Amino acid sequence: KIHILHVLTSLDGGAARQVEELAILTRGDFTFTVIPYRRWRDIGTIHPDLVHTHGKGAGLFGRLKAMRLGIPRVHTLHGFHWERYGKWYIAGERWLARRSSVIHVSQAEAQECQQLGFPVCTLIHNGVGRRRPWRYDGPPIVGTVARDDPIKRLPELRRICAMSDLPLVIGTGPGVPPCTIYASFSRKEGCPYGMLDAMAHGLPIVGSNISAHRELLGSASTLSNDPRIFVALLRRVSQDVGLSAEIGAAYRWRALSHFSVDAMAGRTASLYRQCLDGG
Repeated sequence: KIHILHVLTSLDGGAARQVEELAILTRGDFTFTVIPYRRWRDIGTIHPDLVHTHGKGAGLFGRLKAMRLGIPRVHTLHGFHWERYGKWYIAGERWLARRSSVIHVSQAEAQECQQLGFPVCTLIHNGVGRRRPWRYDGPPIVGTVARDDPIKRLPELRRICAMSDLPLVIGTGPGVPPCTIYASFSRKEGCPYGMLDAMAHGLPIVGSNISAHRELLGSASTLSNDPRIFVALLRRVSQDVGLSAEIGAAYRWRALSHFSVDAMAGRTASLYRQCLDGG
């Protein structure tokens, strides 16, 4: 079997869950080893056939080490949040992208990177498996999955939920915390696994009107960047049980038909083979 080493910036986020599902679905052809990026120096002693890095820290140290050892490299950006780092970070990622295969998790991310001078890369959306629809008979609860990062705009989401008279539960992922409505007021995303998981569970979703959210949901009908409209959307969805169920069912169908974990695994496995064949 082909040995793939995954180097992850975080071992408890959405990327880690994707790797777990990928390992299960491709176990007939591949064996996986997973390490945190702080162990990037161990790549040489693990002797993988291919190194797949995830996120900024893992992508930098893992790819440089694999290049030095002559090991084929794949990197998944999981959202290209370059704004806080400036032109030198962009230049570094461009340089590495020309020397490895890069996966974009959304069309929005791919288009942005191409505008910034990246080579043409591979689009593979995050995937989600079948989930049991959530049934909850208690009062409405808003849930989200987000780390404490300014780009997630958690303080704004807290204020919005307070204005809506709705409690907010914040999970760190990868799965969605118990809730009746999923919400995200992020400024920017790649292909947010928390929202994708909420879709698969059949939850209604209210989000900021950004490219990644429109791409996932296929509609902007429950999206807005105006806090007042966001409040109105939350109140409407929380108070209309029929509408909530209709929206949740539509998003569940879209998750399972457009963002299946099987499709993600198949495309990733094909990219691995292409890289190992020298493509």
